[in-house]
Formats: sequence, structure tokens, C-alpha cells
Amino acid sequence: EKPSHPARRSPTGSSRREFLAHTASLAGAGAVLGACGSVSIQQKNDKPVPKAAPRAPLGASDPIHMAVIGTGGMGTAHCQAFLAFPEQELANVKIVALADVCQPRLENARKICSDKQPGVTVDTYGDYRELLARDDLHGVLIGSPEHWHAQMAEDAIAAGKDVYVEKPMTL
Repeated sequence: EKPSHPARRSPTGSSRREFLAHTASLAGAGAVLGACGSVSIQQKNDKPVPKAAPRAPLGASDPIHMAVIGTGGMGTAHCQAFLAFPEQELANVKIVALADVCQPRLENARKICSDKQPGVTVDTYGDYRELLARDDLHGVLIGSPEHWHAQMAEDAIAAGKDVYVEKPMTL
């Protein structure tokens, strides 16, 4: 007896079910080979992971010294959010350093941070690596464009800083 719904065949003669099974097996093989390939690539990389510098000491009642790298729209908005923490009794945070290659944005963020933190000096840097060289910073927020996030995060971790990166580091 003939089935009421005959199997559909592609121009090559395989059914949809056969095609899906074949595609799934190829995808699985690709995943296995890809994992094996990435292991061998990692094993060939002889560059050692650098040891992180020691963190800045932080006592129980000491303010958390934060820095922001990238003072565009999101970086400056994060500055304002951090500056509200002491008022909201969430954390004793002080923004003490900013870095950006764009001087007008850097100066705007410095003014906002200085105005909200009377008596706190907010240092500015055109090169984020100079900011990371400071030994009094506890944390760094990275608000730069996405293609810089990975390098800046690695450098900050190696410098002994806690790091907050909001955007995904994948493109």
C-alpha cells in the first residue's frame, strides 16, 4: 500500500530526513574538529599568561578608587551612576582617574566627576596605560569602543585592577 504522504526528495534524490541527518552529523563533526583544532592552537601559543600585579590595599571603611577608560556617552553615564552610590548608601566610591583619546569628552567627564566630588582630584590621561600604572586604583570601568575592550581588560587585569566591561567582547 502506498503511503498517503510520500517522502519528498531533493533534486539529488535524498529525502528531507536524510538531508537533516547528514547535516547534523557534519555539524557535530565540525564541532569536534573545531574543539580539537582550538586546543592545538592554544598549545602552540608559547606566550605565557602574565601574572597580575598585586591589588591596591582596601580597608573596610576606605573609599573604592575607580577609574573610567572611555568617557563617551556610556562611560560618562556610568561615571554619574557611580557618583550616586555614596548618596544612595550603596558603596563608598570615588572616581579618581579618567582616560580617553578625545579631549573634549575627557574634560566633560572630569568636570562632572569633580563637581560631584568636592575635594577629590580627578586625574585625566590620553593613554589608558598611564592610568593603569597607578597603584592606588581598585577598579576600572571600560567604556571604550568594543574593539578595544579585550586588550584594555587584559592590561587592567595584569595591572592588578578589578574590571567592569559591559558590552560583549565578540564581533
